[in-house]
This record gives sequence, structure tokens and C-alpha cells, in this order.
Amino acid sequence: MFMKNFLLFSFSIVFGLFVGEIALRIVGFGYPFFWDIDKITGGSLAPGVEGWQRDEGEAYIKINSFGQRDEEHLIEKPFGVYRVAVLGDSYSEAMHVDLKATFWKILESKLNYDCSSKRNFKIEVLNFGVTGFGTAQEYLTLKHKVWKFDPDLIVLAVTTGNDIRNNSKILEPEKLRPFYYLKNGGLELDNSFKDSQGFTLRKMLYPVIRNFRVFQIAHRYIYSLMTARIQKEMAEQEEAIRTDDKKYNKTGELYNPPKSIVMKEAWTITEKLFLLIRDEVKSKKKQLLVVTLSNPD
Repeated sequence: MFMKNFLLFSFSIVFGLFVGEIALRIVGFGYPFFWDIDKITGGSLAPGVEGWQRDEGEAYIKINSFGQRDEEHLIEKPFGVYRVAVLGDSYSEAMHVDLKATFWKILESKLNYDCSSKRNFKIEVLNFGVTGFGTAQEYLTLKHKVWKFDPDLIVLAVTTGNDIRNNSKILEPEKLRPFYYLKNGGLELDNSFKDSQGFTLRKMLYPVIRNFRVFQIAHRYIYSLMTARIQKEMAEQEEAIRTDDKKYNKTGELYNPPKSIVMKEAWTITEKLFLLIRDEVKSKKKQLLVVTLSNPD
């Protein structure tokens, strides 16, 4: 009797999900899930996914075959082309606006209009920005994903409002990512996230969420709850650090010298990551430009 009831219950759930999925596809409703897991950076964009993004702003998003929020690009750099590779986070991923309105597409357009006709070459800008990335993930992206496109200039887009926090395993609430920690005056990579249960769970769930709209809605609801919880934990964390250290350098005072032990360490790691990126670019005999992006401060 128990087995019969269990089978009926299971069938009802599967049938309900099936009907719900068909209905959502008929009316064209869903929340496209653009992301995937990545053993190098923790997360990445999923190649080939496309759809409307309406969380902030509105834009139709297409992820190219290399997992970039960008147009398709040839791996081999065409003759007469000067390539710029942009490393960054959600500012560079720029899902809030149409492709032509992203800062790196505007850059490409303006440079081609102002410079290329005078210099007899074309300028091509490639975007490697991914939401949530800190300097550590941008450095690993450079080492493992960027060089095959043979860029001439690397633009490191630094979002000061959260990149320093992203680089600290203490301050960053999203732990399923690589971190660097200080060791003997240098940096040591901690990529233990790959062996965690959370990462294994994401490996199983992400394809399901991407391909089934009923799960996209469920994920949307759960994600909103998790975001609220993380924001609360971050506020509590800031308050705890302020209590322990009256000189705590909060985000609103980011541009003052760091005073708390936690912020000093986060800044030291970040600065050493900048140097790793500089040395990596120099080793390839390329050029590096570091720019800061806007934030409320």
C-alpha cells in the first residue's frame, strides 16, 4: 500500500511539473539562467544560452560559444586587428543593457571611428566579464582563457565597491570560488571549493535550472531568499568587525587607508593580485591598463 501511494505521489509531481513546463513554454514565461560552474573560477557563463534579462534594466542576452557575454569571435586573431581583452565583473558582463550600450562596445566603436582609419587597422574588444568576479578570478581567467585569443591589450576593470571584499575569504559571503591567501610574503591559491558538497550540488542543479522553466521559477524564489540572508549576514559581519575594531574601515570609507586587520589583509591580497596580473601580461609582452569603475562613493 505504501509503495502504491508513493508511486502515485511521485507520478503526480512529475505530471504536474510536466504540465507546468509545457504551459510556461506556451506562454513564453521563464527566467533564463545564464551561468554554469567552472573548475577554474568557480562560475562562468554558459555557452549558447540566450533570453531576456529583466532583473535590473532590460536586455536580450546572448552568450557566445566561448561563454562570453559578447559577439562570436574567431580564436585566431585576423590580420590587421588590434585586440583588447576586458577583465571584470557584472559591470563588464553588463547584462543590464543592450550589447551596443555596454562600455566596451562603445569603446570599440569610438576607437574604430577615431583611431583605426588613421592607423590602418581594426580594433576588436573582447569581453571576459562575469558577475561576482573578484581580482583572483580575473587573474585565473587571464591565465587560462584569455591568451588563446592573442589580445594586444588587457584592460583590468576594477570595481572598488566590492572587488576588495571579493578577494578576502573572510569578507566574501560566496565561498564557492578560488581564493588566494598570504604565505611567506607571496600568494598561495586555495581552490578547495572544487571538492565541496556545495560545488557538487551546483554541478547537478545548474543544467536542470537552465533547461526547465519550472525550476527557473523555483530558483528565482530561492535565490531571492538567499540574497536577503546574505545581505543580512554581511551587515551583521560589518557590525561585528566594527565592535571588535573601532577603526574598522567600512565600504563607505574605502578610499581611506585600511585600518582593520581584515581590510589590511584584503587590500594586501588585492595589490599582490594586481602585481601577478602585471607580471603575467609582461611575460606575454603585451600591454596592461587598469581602470576603476563607478560606485556610489
